[in-house]
Amino acid sequence: TPVVVESSLKYHSGYGVRLNLGP
Repeated sequence: TPVVVESSLKYHSGYGVRLNLGP
């Protein structure tokens, strides 16, 4: 579930957007 990881990183350092744009 990439959504969970995205949210987790988003709350940690806002990397959720980067994960979305990155591979």
